[in-house]
Amino acid sequence: IELCRIDESNRRELNELMADFEKDLPCILGGIFDTLSKAMSLYPTVKLDTLPRMADFARWGYAVGEALGGLGKEFLEQYNANQGKRNIEVLNTDIVATLTVAFMKDKAEWTGLISELYNQLSVMAPQYGINSKGKEFPTVPNVLSRRLNGLKSNLQEAGISFKTSSKMNGTEIVLSNEKIPQLSS
Repeated sequence: IELCRIDESNRRELNELMADFEKDLPCILGGIFDTLSKAMSLYPTVKLDTLPRMADFARWGYAVGEALGGLGKEFLEQYNANQGKRNIEVLNTDIVATLTVAFMKDKAEWTGLISELYNQLSVMAPQYGINSKGKEFPTVPNVLSRRLNGLKSNLQEAGISFKTSSKMNGTEIVLSNEKIPQLSS
């Protein structure tokens, strides 16, 4: 929720604000309980076409939206938009995610050892204002592998998936970018 600054002419002292709140509290609680009662009766009938993350929360949100006047679909749209914003924020603030997305932006697929990917990202880092010797950058390839695993669902939202497998000379990773069409053989 983004809040706007209150204009000087509309500012109030806390004791005045709390007095008005106390006066309105019975109506507020009545509205909450009425809405909750309606939502509880609707919840068992809610069937979502697809289940987003936190599926039970999404079903409850849909039921509450419907109890508030048929706003269930609007709730889901807002919820999905918020999840998308959160994912973009993660991708933009995590240096491993940022570099991986940049690395794959013009590739449909890349295969190599984690150590090779580590070296590639280290070379790219300065172009993005990232210090590859800084404490945020993975110190060794296996740390990169763990960080990528932690970002797997975020990267998938951006269209980048990967698989790893153990090889004699290290861990191999296959990165795929679903946003670029794969060439058929």
